[in-house]
Amino acid sequence: MNSKGRYGIHGGQYIPETLMNAVIELEEAYNHYKNDPEFNQELTDL
Repeated sequence: MNSKGRYGIHGGQYIPETLMNAVIELEEAYNHYKNDPEFNQELTDL
C-alpha cells in the first residue's frame, strides 16, 4: 500500500469525497499518537 492508501492499480480507500478531509485528519492524528504509551493505555481501556 502506498502513502495515499492505494494498492497498486486496484485502489484502496473508497469513501465519499465529502468524508475525505475527516479521514485524512483522523489518520494524521492516529499517526501522531499511535506510539504514545498513555494513548495506547487509554485505547486499551475502552
